[in-house]
Amino acid sequence: MSPKGEGMDIRSKKTRESIENCFLELLRKNHVSKITVSEICGMADINRATFYKHFYDLKELQNTMEDKVLSDLKSFLESRAFSSNGTYLSMLIELLNHMKEYGGKYYVLCSENAASDLPSRTFQLLYSLSFPILQQKFYPSDDHKAEMLYNFISHGSGIILSTWLRSNCKESVEEVAAFIMDSSCAVVEASLNREKEVR
Repeated sequence: MSPKGEGMDIRSKKTRESIENCFLELLRKNHVSKITVSEICGMADINRATFYKHFYDLKELQNTMEDKVLSDLKSFLESRAFSSNGTYLSMLIELLNHMKEYGGKYYVLCSENAASDLPSRTFQLLYSLSFPILQQKFYPSDDHKAEMLYNFISHGSGIILSTWLRSNCKESVEEVAAFIMDSSCAVVEASLNREKEVR
């Protein structure tokens, strides 16, 4: 690649970052439905053609940013080595510490203004990496019930996460992690006990 080509790549990357930063700044104060491409272009000092060169529309912009957050988070979690004991809790604490450290972007993308399911998607990622034992606790004929339980816990945890971020991480990481851990285990245990009663 020529030096000129490399320069174009750098400028393109900076333009995308500027667009994303302007979107986040607007999202802090306005619901996503009220944000326009024109506003972002004005803040980023670019024309509309430049915006559309990088993103099809605002929805693609938001989805791209959320996907990048989840991709970075997945890489972060997968880079950690966990023992077989306490894997879920260990990853949960790592997750909350990571999100607290980079809370600015998470806070905005998980806020009510974003109207996004990112909090739930975050915990779905966590469960897929660290809690496969949940599905193994059910008999093969109960795969659908295991999936419902999985969704119930991940969506509930997602609400706790978004509330925690909106409160500027008022509670400690350990406190939130312990609550989610205890609540998740209680739900699983109650479901298993119910299964035994039915059988």
